[in-house]
Amino acid sequence: MVLRFHVHIPLIVLVHRRGVGLVASIDSWLSLHGVIHPLEKDPSYLRVNVLCSVVSVTRQSCQGFCDIDLGACSCEPTCTSLKTCCTDYREYCVNTFPYSGTIFGGTDFVVLDATFNQSSQIICRFDDSIDTLGYVDDTSRGHCISPLLYETGWVSLHISDHGMRFDRVGSWLSVHSGKVDPKFKANLVNSTKWQYYGTPNVGGSLEMTWNTSLVRADRVNIELWGYKETGEPYSDNWQGRWEYLYSLAKHQPNSGSFSFVPKPAGNGFSSWELGSVRVSPSTYPDGTWNVQAAWTEDHALAWHLEEKFRQDSAAWALEKCLAWDLLEEELPNFLNEIIDCPCTLAQARADTGRFHVSVKDPHFITFDGVSYTFNGKGEYTLVTHRLLRIQGRTEPVNETSINATMLTSVAMENIRFNIIEVRLASAHNHLEVLQNHKTLSFAEQSWMNFDDSFVFCPTPTNVTVMFPSGAGVEVRLREGTMTTTVLLPEEFKGSIRGLLGNMNDDPKDDLVHSNGQPVQNYSNPEEVFRIGANCKKSLKLLIMFYDPLAHQAAEICTGEGSQFCRYDILVGRSPQMGNATRVSFQSHVSLVNDLKPVVTCVRLSPPIHGTKEGTGYLRGATVRFSCDDGYTLIGSAERTCQKNVQSQGGMYSHGEAQPLLFYKCWLMYCSNCIVTLCVSKDSLWTSRLKNCTVMLYVCLWTELQNNIYVNSSLCVKV
Repeated sequence: MVLRFHVHIPLIVLVHRRGVGLVASIDSWLSLHGVIHPLEKDPSYLRVNVLCSVVSVTRQSCQGFCDIDLGACSCEPTCTSLKTCCTDYREYCVNTFPYSGTIFGGTDFVVLDATFNQSSQIICRFDDSIDTLGYVDDTSRGHCISPLLYETGWVSLHISDHGMRFDRVGSWLSVHSGKVDPKFKANLVNSTKWQYYGTPNVGGSLEMTWNTSLVRADRVNIELWGYKETGEPYSDNWQGRWEYLYSLAKHQPNSGSFSFVPKPAGNGFSSWELGSVRVSPSTYPDGTWNVQAAWTEDHALAWHLEEKFRQDSAAWALEKCLAWDLLEEELPNFLNEIIDCPCTLAQARADTGRFHVSVKDPHFITFDGVSYTFNGKGEYTLVTHRLLRIQGRTEPVNETSINATMLTSVAMENIRFNIIEVRLASAHNHLEVLQNHKTLSFAEQSWMNFDDSFVFCPTPTNVTVMFPSGAGVEVRLREGTMTTTVLLPEEFKGSIRGLLGNMNDDPKDDLVHSNGQPVQNYSNPEEVFRIGANCKKSLKLLIMFYDPLAHQAAEICTGEGSQFCRYDILVGRSPQMGNATRVSFQSHVSLVNDLKPVVTCVRLSPPIHGTKEGTGYLRGATVRFSCDDGYTLIGSAERTCQKNVQSQGGMYSHGEAQPLLFYKCWLMYCSNCIVTLCVSKDSLWTSRLKNCTVMLYVCLWTELQNNIYVNSSLCVKV
């Protein structure tokens, strides 16, 4: 075959950018048509030549070419909105209903729009490796059954109707059982009772329910499946496995509910402590994988544990905790792998990213706190970093001649070239989410995770995108106005560029001209416009005269952000837009305040032979100490957490009494007691527990830090 230069250029671009996906499509076509080429030593040359030749001949069909623009027509997801799809696009680039299901498998879904006949023998291949048998229903619609998948997120789906050509291509969303919509799974009635069964005062019967349409059978089996992990933790041979254990009931009517009184498991099954209950057709043998079924979410199997657990659940649990404590000593220190936790509830609620906030509306607030208005029309870089790039699109507010723009789309691209876009729907009443130009539906799930990002969409006007780096993007729709908030981790500091500034604690250099000079006047729209739209030569400045809307602006626009609110009312001719801007700005201010660093103090333990009142550790929190009868307090009876001026961290005040300052302290762990020995500036001080016989030669001496009792109080024997 000869390379033909009239082939549409995007195909060559795809060879470079999509690599594996395109190669898979080409290989599928080669296999489909039985093409064998003699140039086996250069498979990449073969694929490109074959692709180019094939496209020139069969460029009207999507069979084997989903996600590719063929030139004369397209098989890309965007072709539906652009109206450029090949005529058989929906036949081979398929959608399904539902499009998601539990990772345990067993979900029966329909292949939409594709045509099958009653003789079709459907095989569905998931993640390029797992095959399940499908079927054709009475209306000639094809069905697939999802398999067990030890992963969540989108996986590839290829469908064959005769077991030879897997030429129908789609995708399947594997979802953790805890996040599956209740209508697509079996549900534990009073799940707390299930997981605490056998503990004091928890007993009786357990009940579960399911939608009977999830299992196409008159009679069903109720099966218990267990989960275990084998191999050395965190090693290459560390694996998890699901396994059929036993049936709770067989040949039960498919009534949609089942109840039973649990009994302790025999035959060693009580060693399985985590699992799930499955409802499946009785026509299959026990434990048959990948058949239509309804699963409960995974849960602790307290209800089937051994009799020893029911006799003394507290002792059983303590034994497990001690065993885990010993095991944990052999595991890697995971604390170095995770980011710090928020210190306050407000921080936790705001912690989409990691404590550095900026907003775009198109009223900008940079990471270093600079506020300005930018009314350029087009697409602009908000943030660029080696791990993440964020762009925004602005368009005129409406079809009139008003010289004002609004944000209509924001796109995020990470280092793997995975693009998430959130855009304003044409009716301006909800947000649309796209992943690599394909529209995502959140009708079944509010949370989707990809290889390198997480998307949460609880409502049509609220989208949050999170990245493993700690970066986050929040998009909100208020009164038809789209607002974007970007949150970045500390690691991004000083290494970003874009209209949201540099995040280097220096507001003076957030925006700079092409010659390196910083913006002198952020209130000057012409100067700001030249920064963002340096390809344009001029800007028509807005001249505002007295306006009837001025009175409404004065009433609506109060507090912080009022200048942006007035601007949108008077320029955008919309009080609703102005009010939405005010709410967005004040929400941003509240978010920034919530994410401010807080002063915290170390936890103070209660003194031996004494008590501590109070558990707070934030600035202003007070704890009080007291001693048991027969003991007296050394040090302050009350401590308050306050800011340490030198370290900017927290330290406790010493109350009215000055603490006893020890320069060196030891603890002696003896056979019958604990002895504290400390040397202060003027004396040697010791304390021991009562009934203590000190035998120095059997004591274990531990040296403590200098000044160990500066922030502690002691109870000493009178």
